[in-house]
Amino acid sequence: MLLPIGENDLYKHDNLGVAWVSGITAESQSIAHTSGVCSGDLEEQTKKAYKNLELVLSRTGHTLKDITKIIYYIDPRAVPAFNQAIGVKAELFGIDQLPAVTAVAVHSLIDKGALVKIEAIADRNGKKTVHYPDHRNDWKLPYKPCWDGGNILWVAGLVARSYDSLGVPLWPSNLVGQTEAIYRRAEIMLSHAGLQFSDVVNLVDYVVPEGYKDYQQANQVRKKYFKDQPPACTTVVVDKLLADDALVETDMFAVRDGNRVDISLTSTSSISPDGVKKGSLVFTGGQVASDLSTKDTKVQATECLNSIGGLLEQAGGNKQNITRLVAYISEQAFGDYDEVLGAIEHYFSGSPPSVTAVAVQSLSDPNQNIMMNAVADLGTA
Repeated sequence: MLLPIGENDLYKHDNLGVAWVSGITAESQSIAHTSGVCSGDLEEQTKKAYKNLELVLSRTGHTLKDITKIIYYIDPRAVPAFNQAIGVKAELFGIDQLPAVTAVAVHSLIDKGALVKIEAIADRNGKKTVHYPDHRNDWKLPYKPCWDGGNILWVAGLVARSYDSLGVPLWPSNLVGQTEAIYRRAEIMLSHAGLQFSDVVNLVDYVVPEGYKDYQQANQVRKKYFKDQPPACTTVVVDKLLADDALVETDMFAVRDGNRVDISLTSTSSISPDGVKKGSLVFTGGQVASDLSTKDTKVQATECLNSIGGLLEQAGGNKQNITRLVAYISEQAFGDYDEVLGAIEHYFSGSPPSVTAVAVQSLSDPNQNIMMNAVADLGTA
């Protein structure tokens, strides 16, 4: 059973001990409650954000060391100083308990003055085994690539970087080559965990503008690995990735237990299902408004939420089962954040799940103002 803790910041899974925490900045503890304008450099803001995160987790008996997965959303101005945030993380967690990390630079963090927003997932049972995408002795990065929590694989954002015998990083030169390298690395980790690509239920591709032009070709690589059981997918164009030569960073969730059921809102053929249910968990792909004739961001946001609700109904659940909601607002519409928040609060009758909202450079269609995806647990009361 999942219970709301605090001011809509966090949901806790009683059986597995999983807590999904909204994106937190230096001056906020929930999507709807901010205490002012963020100030200070990236290191200072990161420390403040972690203090806020620690406070939220303490409401459930979790600690920072229970965190298995972190997503850093970074303001492009702060990218050159990202090592400051890495240093704070290493200080807090220690080398053996580092979480899996995804880090992307987005157009705006919405909160005034914010340089970093941290979304976190804490799982008391989530740090049983580490799986590596290559030989452990070759792993040089300041995070763990994948924690195995028993039921869920908490995977760090995957990029195509490898190293030669002298430790020099190597990168394929185009998006198709980088996508191929990412899935080869994912295949090794899944194999170590005793899983297959069909166990991957959710995937988010963060693509930089210069790579997005080849994205349709890269989709064919995905099809080669996932065959007839692709995950629910979300694709967003971001300003920059933290790895200098990366054209794409791929975030994925894999679930071990339960039968898989693919869910779609229409019978129209698509490269991936709108959602995937495995066991009691449901992951949706990025949902957008079906009618893009309106430029009204609140109307588009409501359509996204209705689509997510429709998928959950097909899975045998409802909107109260949602534990995590992410809203990607396009650059052209990020000034409409209050309207998005209003649509979310209205849809959930004032009691939303954990919510993270960021502004991204663009979505797949220039008329799209917003895209949302969600995670739900059908065991929610």
